[in-house]
Amino acid sequence: MVQSQCFYIAGFLTAVIAVALRFIVLLLDDSNERQLVTNLAVATAGLATALFVMGIISTC
Repeated sequence: MVQSQCFYIAGFLTAVIAVALRFIVLLLDDSNERQLVTNLAVATAGLATALFVMGIISTC
């Protein structure tokens, strides 16, 4: 049970980082930097989703 809670917390914190990266994109002027940060945000969101799923699987 504790392990699943750790996955949920890690997933939530990772999702917060992904959202922060998406807001950083709005501040960037260079299109190459925007693309890089967008790719990082998508990868981070994927990791957050995986952590949430791991939390769900661990509770079953």
